[in-house]
Amino acid sequence: MNPFYERFPETVMVQGKEHRIHTDFREFLLMSDILDSDVSDTEKAEAILSMYEDPVPKDYGAAMLAIADFVTDLAQEEYDQEEPDQEEHKKKLLSYTKDAPYIISDFLRFYGIDLTSCRYLHWRKFQLLLEGLPEDSEVKKRMAYRDIDAGKINDKDERARIIRIQRRIAIENMEADEGRIGDLLWRLM
Repeated sequence: MNPFYERFPETVMVQGKEHRIHTDFREFLLMSDILDSDVSDTEKAEAILSMYEDPVPKDYGAAMLAIADFVTDLAQEEYDQEEPDQEEHKKKLLSYTKDAPYIISDFLRFYGIDLTSCRYLHWRKFQLLLEGLPEDSEVKKRMAYRDIDAGKINDKDERARIIRIQRRIAIENMEADEGRIGDLLWRLM
């Protein structure tokens, strides 16, 4: 998909039929929060299926997989373009929950978009804008600190400083992400 001349998708394909889905970024963040919570797998499946505007397709597994594909589509395009040696890089660098204050303030600072009051922002546009934030944005700084391999820093004081920062901004790996949505689908099928 090229966002310069193609509209952001409003539907997903399930068994050859298009189904309208909710596409506002808040819907995806809410789904992510539910998937990250201590609710049952059934409630998590219901959160995924609640993304449909139309009646939910009868094949729940295919319906959930279509949502997972929609969530991961942009991330997969970026992953496909990465260098082969980066495939091993799986460290979680962003938390929509823990980084929320920084995401909100960076969108306001750099784009003039108040995420707490904007009426609508498509999930894919949200993702593109988030990716496009400059390196000096707070979110990108946090991601950069999380990505540093402190073990490779020779200076003892600098290594200690980086480790302190990383501990303060650490992400618990239990947050819902594209991989966990896929894992949930397999458990429910």
